[in-house]
Amino acid sequence: MTISRRAFVKGFSAAGIATLAGCDLLDPADGEGIGIIPPARTTDEPDPNSTPTAEPDTWRMGAPMPTPRTQSAGAAAHGRIYVLGGWTPEGPSNANEAYDPHTDRWQEAAPLPQPLYQSAAVGADGAIYLVGGFQGYPRASAGAWRYDPISDSWDQLWPLPTKRGGLRAAVMAGKIYVFGGLNRSVQELSTVEAYDIDSDRWEALTPMPTPRTLLAVGVVRDEIVIVGGMSRRTGKTLRTNEIYDPIADKWRAAEPMPTTRRRIAAAVVEHRMYVLGGGNPLRTFPNNEIYYVDSDVWRTGRPMAVGRVDVAAVALDGRIYAIGGGTKLYNNYSSTNEIYQT
Repeated sequence: MTISRRAFVKGFSAAGIATLAGCDLLDPADGEGIGIIPPARTTDEPDPNSTPTAEPDTWRMGAPMPTPRTQSAGAAAHGRIYVLGGWTPEGPSNANEAYDPHTDRWQEAAPLPQPLYQSAAVGADGAIYLVGGFQGYPRASAGAWRYDPISDSWDQLWPLPTKRGGLRAAVMAGKIYVFGGLNRSVQELSTVEAYDIDSDRWEALTPMPTPRTLLAVGVVRDEIVIVGGMSRRTGKTLRTNEIYDPIADKWRAAEPMPTTRRRIAAAVVEHRMYVLGGGNPLRTFPNNEIYYVDSDVWRTGRPMAVGRVDVAAVALDGRIYAIGGGTKLYNNYSSTNEIYQT
């Protein structure tokens, strides 16, 4: 049965609602049941619910993701990180798993309306928006959905005008901007489309100067930075850096990324864009390269402990979470959850 636009999709448990809604219910296993006020802690006593601190430019391991997978999308809402879809040994996945950094635990959430990989996701207004992807190569999707963590449910949105997978997305000022990817003919795209959250409508914008897929995207101040990726037509892996101004609907060239990489991920913290992992046709990379838009320069950060392609990278509270992906170029599925203190 086809899901109607803005349709409600069920798929949750009572336990899932309590956890994903960010309720203040206390865990009975900790000896603190519902309605019982825990004893006050002294200033010298550590808070067991606080997120561990770390020195800047360091990595540590978090609890592994329950479902090992690659080519997933990731986004944050209500203090949790959601990893959506991806590719597993069984094929495209509809898994939706939520990670709570404060407890270092994972929780199963309502599955995607359909199995997808190489989709794009962003968090906005307390919800997660998921667009595009592949249902099976090269069956590109025009699907667009909104996930509500409070009700643990999905709404179907107005479809993406251009069916594509391997795309990337960014959110800014109430609009979701979608860049590049591959269409059903397996051609890389320069297409840029924007979704207005309030009106539930899409518009076409000025295309990227360089068509590409499996790129990295990040919002820095009032611009959107597009780096790396690949051209399937030429077979080239890219280090190209182009910056989009959504207000003027114009592009400008910027300093190229130091390392030529495709199948990369990016996250932004305090006006700095961190580009993680990726690879070329011969190998995977653990690289962590940091772009400073204001000065148009790149610096090298501490690399990931585990080099991977196709990770889901999400920034939350000054940390970056690099989850899943593959340690090899093909037929590899990771549950690794590395946490970077910026």
